[in-house]
Amino acid sequence: MNTLIDTIRTFFKRLFPPAAVSHRDSPFPDIDRDSLSRKLEVVERAKEEGARNLPDSHSVRAASYEQTIVQALSTIADDTSQKLTTILKSFAQTAQLTNTQAYQKGLENAVESYESNVEKLLLSAEPEMDDGRTRFDQCKQELSEFRRKHGLRRRAEYPESSILTWALLCLIVVLESGMNGYFFAEGSRSGLLGGFGQAAMISIVNVAIAAAVALLPARLISHRNIGLKAFGILTTIAYFVFLIAGLLFLTLYRDAFINEPDGALQAVFESVREGNWKPSDINSYLFFALTFLFAVGAFLKVLYSDDLYFGYGRVTKKAEAARDKVLEDRDTLLSSLEQAKKQCLAEIEHFSGEIEYNVNNIHDAVESHNQLLSQWDSFGQTLVTYHDALVADYRTANRNARSNTPPDWFRVITPFEISHFQPRVERCESPARLSELLNDYKQLEAESRATLDKMHNDKIDRVHDILALKRNSTTNSFVAKSAETNAA
Repeated sequence: MNTLIDTIRTFFKRLFPPAAVSHRDSPFPDIDRDSLSRKLEVVERAKEEGARNLPDSHSVRAASYEQTIVQALSTIADDTSQKLTTILKSFAQTAQLTNTQAYQKGLENAVESYESNVEKLLLSAEPEMDDGRTRFDQCKQELSEFRRKHGLRRRAEYPESSILTWALLCLIVVLESGMNGYFFAEGSRSGLLGGFGQAAMISIVNVAIAAAVALLPARLISHRNIGLKAFGILTTIAYFVFLIAGLLFLTLYRDAFINEPDGALQAVFESVREGNWKPSDINSYLFFALTFLFAVGAFLKVLYSDDLYFGYGRVTKKAEAARDKVLEDRDTLLSSLEQAKKQCLAEIEHFSGEIEYNVNNIHDAVESHNQLLSQWDSFGQTLVTYHDALVADYRTANRNARSNTPPDWFRVITPFEISHFQPRVERCESPARLSELLNDYKQLEAESRATLDKMHNDKIDRVHDILALKRNSTTNSFVAKSAETNAA
């Protein structure tokens, strides 16, 4: 799943590479001849000077408002040239491979950093995992010896959790206490509350004895040792005989308790001596039946709370607990490896984006630099044209307002020297191999990913080697089987 996501992410990255910063800010002011003429009041000033026959008709090159026009255009040209020079220098500074080369080095270091970090992680985890594997081997050996000694070929059978067993036992105690409390309430001076107190004691003892017999003697019935088997059979039979006799005694006690609470126990012993074991009413029969069923239910629930063969469930649970610890340590370590790999891939993605961004930015900076530089010629020619037009407008208005002949130099317009304001920046060239840099990076990224995948798989194999899953076939089988069960 992660591989598919990485493939999709890479595809979109190739399809939509990071865009470079756009260099659209222009240093060239937006001017036109009419607005400039109105701002400088060319015609108005020409008429004023013409009305006073200025400049003098005999002057060679007298000071006139033409110098104001030249000064205004010179200011525009100089300001634009300085701004353009600053921007072009910034573009030229951007058009360097320094950052890109640094990110390329960072891409190479990302994989090396992954290997270093993971190696430290494995070295720190190896002692604990080795101890866990050793404990598991010991428990597995103990289980194998137990099965061989007792001739067991089947798997141990028991519930996954013992919490439900003890919860049901508590429920049995509560239910039995509640029901039996009703049967003792009739003769109790405290009513239902007093009856419940006596019934609770009876229920606890009833369930406790049933659980104790089911825990040990009853489980010895299936034991391989003849002596232990006989002990289990006799003890279990004795328990049920005692249970029936005890419940009959309690039933008689309940009958006597209802009629005469203070002499109930003495009345029971007299009935026993007379051989009268018969309950007096239907409630006594129900009391006997329900108490017996609760005892049998508790007995069976505890009996099947573990494997029927005594000790088999314990050694199996011990081995499975050791196995689960090994698997938990393995999964934790593998999760850490995956996290380290994701972090490394994130760094590769980061550097890839930065490299593509920088390459596109360099390309954009070079193009913007040269485009702006080429626009200077047309801008300068525009200023020259505006100069000539404004001067012509000035002289025409001046000539029409004069009463004498204008000076001879009115016939020729002095050129506006735009070359004096030429930006002090030369044409920018793309760095060497810029066009191949992205292709080189793609190859480097592919190699980095392949190296990372191989290194990651090697580390996973190293984890399995630490756990000895490849060297110990018995252990491997046991763990593999458990892993399949967990996966299912």
